[in-house]
Amino acid sequence: MSDQLAPGTVVHRYRIDALVGVGGMGSVHRATHLDTGQVVAVKGLHAHIANKLEYQKRFLREARAAMAVAHPNIVTVYEVFEHADAPMLAMELLTGESLERVLVREKRLPLQRAARILVRVTSAIGTAHALGIVHRDLKPENIFLSDGDDTRVKVLDFGIAKL
Repeated sequence: MSDQLAPGTVVHRYRIDALVGVGGMGSVHRATHLDTGQVVAVKGLHAHIANKLEYQKRFLREARAAMAVAHPNIVTVYEVFEHADAPMLAMELLTGESLERVLVREKRLPLQRAARILVRVTSAIGTAHALGIVHRDLKPENIFLSDGDDTRVKVLDFGIAKL
């Protein structure tokens, strides 16, 4: 239940620092590992769906799929844990923006820039496919450009992936 995580709250081994994003299924908080000091993103489901098995399965599928594919262009999930009887995960904290936001702002990308981004996306998706994982929700919203760098591309949200 990630809606109710105030800064300073301790969840598993992480101290919640701030809310960084809210999506349709849940929210993401910046957090610090209490032992190592590593700054991560902690993702959890919204309270109104956190106890629903269908959403828990989707959430765990996302974690399993991302953890199964070691690729520099797929967001790294460090661990899955429970808090208040709901699954949560700790993953790589990204800064930057989605390709969707870039396209809304810029309307159109120069061919070379689009190619730089898509080469990384296809590499990530190709690696997942080779492992039998089909993303099934590839769209600009699920492609992240770290700090606006076209070479630091991350594919996100394997929530409806087919394993």
